[in-house]
Amino acid sequence: MVLHLAYLCLTICLTTLDIRLTHCHNVRRRGKTSLPKNKTTAHHFKWLENRLSINSLRNFDIPAWKNFIEITERRNLFVHCDGIISNQYINVCTENGINLSNCKVGVQLDVSEEYFNKAYYCFFEVGVKLAHTIWRKIKPEEREIADVTLNNLCLQLIIEEEYNLSNILLDFARSEPIIKKSSQQSKLLLLLNKAQCLKWSGDAKEYRNLLLQQDWSACCDEFKLAKSILLDEYDESYKLMKLIGNNPEKISMIHYREWPIFKEFRKTEQFLKAYQEIFNETFDLKPAPSSFTNTESNNKN
Repeated sequence: MVLHLAYLCLTICLTTLDIRLTHCHNVRRRGKTSLPKNKTTAHHFKWLENRLSINSLRNFDIPAWKNFIEITERRNLFVHCDGIISNQYINVCTENGINLSNCKVGVQLDVSEEYFNKAYYCFFEVGVKLAHTIWRKIKPEEREIADVTLNNLCLQLIIEEEYNLSNILLDFARSEPIIKKSSQQSKLLLLLNKAQCLKWSGDAKEYRNLLLQQDWSACCDEFKLAKSILLDEYDESYKLMKLIGNNPEKISMIHYREWPIFKEFRKTEQFLKAYQEIFNETFDLKPAPSSFTNTESNNKN
């Protein structure tokens, strides 16, 4: 049932895309705009590639793609065969390079908690990558909105401490051709979120290298503050907080309280002193209910 619901969500997304494609002039010129019926998920992705002239929808990440195909085929088994392995399941998985050494026709499959979690993260990853690849293809004028949306999604995952998933999506967001035409501000926001994701997940060497490779000299004080905090340069962070001052258009009291990039800095003497001097009140270390939403726009790190 769980896999069926997950698959239904994907089908709804594809159907919505199917409807939108019928109204897309560039796609209509290439011929048929309706998704093929009674085909595998792999065929649906191939059809989208042909219709949109994209050759990368099945190349997001080889392990993720293989897991995605196996999960959708297993869903079909539960819906149509009571979970019993069929020749079609074997054939489709084999065609996509999936190892089925322990699977035989007639054996009944199940869904363990571990498998369910793997399916959830796989659908999340593939769904986001599919949506943003196609969005930027058919609506290039909305690239800036797409960049903000993707960055905020990754930030929300960091807030929820879903570091592995956020790390995967940040790599995607910073890859070609996704980031190729993005603004410098979007690139820096993604870089900072990638760096803090690496830091909070324990990859000290990698996040420091990432930050030190970037030239920050021409950046605004907000970006310099974020960089200094991640590098644990707290005396410099104190000075930059004072320079920014009480300026909600740059960084507000809520941002200081909620953005995960401040979570260790908030505990320091430098932060508490700067906060007191800027806002004329003592910072309360007790967590407040979050007001963050994915609809918030730029400068979220």
